[in-house]
Amino acid sequence: MQVGLQYSLELRVALARRLTPLGLAVWGSPSWKEAGIAGLSYRGELDWETDLAKAINATEINVNISKIIFPTMVGSRPFEVLACGGFLLTDRYTATGTLFEDGKHLVFYDDFDDLEDKVRYYLAHPQERRDIAGRGHRAFLEKHTLMHRVRRIVEALEADGVIPSNASRRTRARTPRGAAGSSGRARAPSAGRSRRA
Repeated sequence: MQVGLQYSLELRVALARRLTPLGLAVWGSPSWKEAGIAGLSYRGELDWETDLAKAINATEINVNISKIIFPTMVGSRPFEVLACGGFLLTDRYTATGTLFEDGKHLVFYDDFDDLEDKVRYYLAHPQERRDIAGRGHRAFLEKHTLMHRVRRIVEALEADGVIPSNASRRTRARTPRGAAGSSGRARAPSAGRSRRA
């Protein structure tokens, strides 16, 4: 795992060296100051709860490098950027393409040469960038909010029989507490389940 994380860090530093001449600014760990990248604009650490949306919205182009150790996972950055209405350039390395369309909701890059070309292009085409960001934001709101994820988790748990189905919960909700069930007795809570709210 440490090898993968180190490789990901090395990719980020290499990327920063390539994009600094185009006006790259970074937020995050103070180790960016120690990276020795001439001209890099280090904006400081962020409080992710209060500052992340401000940083995303203050950025013309948000660049994502996925962590190499999780190639089949979609990290949080695409969701964070699209939730804020930001424009995202992200690597094609993860499963992000199964959720969002290239050129419609966000833009994928294949390597650093491609990324640098696309940064130049989208800096020169702000309306196209804003249009893509707007469609990405709408796609996020329509399909990828936390409520959407909670519903999918509940549906999976229902399908696996871990929790009763929605229809079953509605029927039980209409039955007054302590009322007799089909057996004529009130049902006791299942073992391991708390009745506390």
